[in-house]
Amino acid sequence: VREPAHPEEKFSDTSAETVRHLLEPFAFASVFEGRVQDAPMLSGSDLHFLHLDVDLEAPTLWALKNVVPQMPVGAVVVVDDYNRLSCPGVVRAVSTFLEEHSAVCCQIPVPSAQLVMVRT
Repeated sequence: VREPAHPEEKFSDTSAETVRHLLEPFAFASVFEGRVQDAPMLSGSDLHFLHLDVDLEAPTLWALKNVVPQMPVGAVVVVDDYNRLSCPGVVRAVSTFLEEHSAVCCQIPVPSAQLVMVRT
C-alpha cells in the first residue's frame, strides 16, 4: 500500500506554542521553531538523546552528519519515519550517513517506522 505524501494542511493545527505547553513538565526539553539546521541546541557534546522527526532528506542528513558525531558515546538517536513510503528521503539520508560514518553508530532494529542508533 502506497502511503500518501504529507499534505500541507496535515499539521496546520499544530504550533510551537502548543508543543512548548505539552513539554512544560520536562525542564530538559527544548522547542525550536524553524529549520533544524538553525537550531542552536543541536551543537556541542551535551546532547545525549535526539529524536529526529523532520520527514525530509536534507535536514535529516544535516542533523546526522553535524550533530551525531559530536554526541557522546552511548547517546541515542531515534530517526522517525524510517522506511515510511511517504518519507523516502529519510532512508536515503540514513544510508548516506552510515556509508560515511559506519563506525560512529550502531543500528538497533525496532518493529516500527523508526530507526534507533547508538553512538559508538
